[in-house]
Amino acid sequence: MEKLHVKLVAAKLREVHGNAAAASRHFGVNRTSMWRFIQKHPQLQEVLSECRETMKDMAESQLYNQVLAGDPGQVRFFLSSQAKDRGYVPRTETTQVGAVRVEIVEQLYDYDDPQDLPPAPGAAAIPPE
Repeated sequence: MEKLHVKLVAAKLREVHGNAAAASRHFGVNRTSMWRFIQKHPQLQEVLSECRETMKDMAESQLYNQVLAGDPGQVRFFLSSQAKDRGYVPRTETTQVGAVRVEIVEQLYDYDDPQDLPPAPGAAAIPPE
């Protein structure tokens, strides 16, 4: 642990976007030692949190760019995770029909991609190749 200094570890963690394993390799210590060192120093815990929040921001920016570009899969993902209040949620309803219990599952489909369409009513589903 004598190799580790808070300022140096903080700088390396920022450089490797919070990847503690990469930081531990850089300093020549095992991951457990690095985690123990980080847990002892609240400012390093804050650096890790900051790195993770920055990565979330970057991922959201990429998602937004893909949505704006019209990527159907990303549009569907965004709506199902961020627009639930507008009804974009897969739903499952269970109904009792006599002695038989029927489960109806509604999903969001990409109607521009024929592979993603549900089978037509009464049609047999075509297995993927």
